[in-house]
Amino acid sequence: MVVSGTGKIHSAMSVAFLLNEFKNSIIDSSWILNFGTCGAPKVFSKIGESFLIHKITDEGSSKSVYPDILFKSPILESPLLTVDKPVFENETSELPDTLVDMEAFGFFQASRKFFSSDRIRIVKTVSDHFTKLESSRETNVSDKISRIIEDTIPKIHSILVIPVSRSAEIDLKPDETSAFLHIIEILRLSETETIQLKDWMIGYKIRTGNSPKQGLAILKSQNGILNSEKIGVKTREEGKKGLHALKQFYQS
Repeated sequence: MVVSGTGKIHSAMSVAFLLNEFKNSIIDSSWILNFGTCGAPKVFSKIGESFLIHKITDEGSSKSVYPDILFKSPILESPLLTVDKPVFENETSELPDTLVDMEAFGFFQASRKFFSSDRIRIVKTVSDHFTKLESSRETNVSDKISRIIEDTIPKIHSILVIPVSRSAEIDLKPDETSAFLHIIEILRLSETETIQLKDWMIGYKIRTGNSPKQGLAILKSQNGILNSEKIGVKTREEGKKGLHALKQFYQS
């Protein structure tokens, strides 16, 4: 366990130090958890509610990363925005419409050097609605945060007890495999992209219970990717556009 401090740089440095120290102890069943508090719009969540994060966007670079959730989550899932400075409702004209923190993106980037994305889990608990937490005569900020965390421990535990999925035990059915192979042909995917696609499809199947073959319909619904006159993409740009559309679908 490590307490990183505030900000994605501190988070990344702390994780890199921790994992480098224990790199010889990491085995196939190992995984890493980031738990922390976050802000959220009032309409999005109440104080104390916890979420398993399936997408992290870095505000500074606009880059997004995706923890692969290859299990059915016992708590709600949500995307998350990592910012470089605190967001307060009285200091900005437009508030984010999602969960907001300052560490998760750095945590994920550093963790990816040691773990595949399905072995990185991030849980965030809402501590405020973009308002400054201040101490009072009755209680201080630390006590407020401690109470929020104490109340959410059972939800954190529900994530901790889920083992890493063994991919060999999970596979696609014949009709899903047919759709998988068809998508590979349509988008002209590389070997790395093919592996990514299969991981997304299996993760989607586990989390939702639905067939991932629906991805073909997603390709047909995206303008410029596939229509009645096209049997496949003609450029790498079209292929990447189609793969991105599938990623959004399978990991949403």
